[in-house]
Amino acid sequence: MLYPSGFIEELKARNPIENVISRYVELKRAGSNMVGLCPFHSERTPSFTVFQDDFHCFGCSAGGDVITFVMRMENLEYRDAVAYLADRCGSGRELIGYFPKSRTDARAQLCHEQDSRKSIL
Repeated sequence: MLYPSGFIEELKARNPIENVISRYVELKRAGSNMVGLCPFHSERTPSFTVFQDDFHCFGCSAGGDVITFVMRMENLEYRDAVAYLADRCGSGRELIGYFPKSRTDARAQLCHEQDSRKSIL
């Protein structure tokens, strides 16, 4: 596990998808959802829908959660998008220590966790 349990859920709760996407796309309320022009392709009529926890474009089939959106818009990898959102909500600097610096560090962390679990059993 690369992040502490519950970290990603807390990060998503602190960065509501509507707030993050509305910085890039003009959204309008349509019932319980929000709609706008898709930032990933050219269009004249809105096919980009933001639901409570995720988004989907019915024109280009792009979709995902707030982390996926930031990855696509800012051209970031997953780890960097998580750090971006953590910084955005003000909890980034104290949590950066949880992020492995490389894949090697991530593998070492996983191996250490697996060894710890084996020793408990």
